[in-house]
Amino acid sequence: RPQYEAEKDPPQEELARQSEEDLRRAMEEAGEEMAYRRLDAHVNLAWLYYYIRRHELAEKEANAVVDSVPPEYRFGQGGLDSEQLPHSFYWLLLGKTYLLLGEVAMRQFEHEGRREPEYARRGGQCYTLALAYDELYAEDFRDLRRALYRIYIRIRRLNDEEFGWLHEGIREAVGICGRSPTRMDRFLAERGFPVRPEVQWLL
Repeated sequence: RPQYEAEKDPPQEELARQSEEDLRRAMEEAGEEMAYRRLDAHVNLAWLYYYIRRHELAEKEANAVVDSVPPEYRFGQGGLDSEQLPHSFYWLLLGKTYLLLGEVAMRQFEHEGRREPEYARRGGQCYTLALAYDELYAEDFRDLRRALYRIYIRIRRLNDEEFGWLHEGIREAVGICGRSPTRMDRFLAERGFPVRPEVQWLL
């Protein structure tokens, strides 16, 4: 039993329900006028579902967050001019959202006994997009460092074949964000992990 729990604490299910209600209330109260607060609560709701292992809901809410971000702030929407766009908080939230989607994919990969390449590919794609959005927000900040640590924990035991599946996802992300080598590529190189052959000479 965790040390921080007290005998009179409500059950985990009740705490999760209360948190869900609080976050949905925060989303409603923020409305369209306070986009950052609304989307921040929405991202946190998706992460809540992840932590209580309701993965389908986590993915559903995360995808809803992405769809709620104005197209001009998203990769793959006809170009992204970061110098001309004023609201950088969208990139911070997209980074958190794609990190979550990557975590869901890699958790599923592990749950399936690391036998389903599709999950590793999806993880590679989402992790790469997460770091690419984080870099648009800032080159180095706390959430970016946390993302790199989470990614490291997930991929540190992959074998060469599994890294190949991850690389497929990175390539798909490159097709979306138009950046190569990516921060994900550089991270793999810095940690001594296998990197995509086509960018090895650039790292």
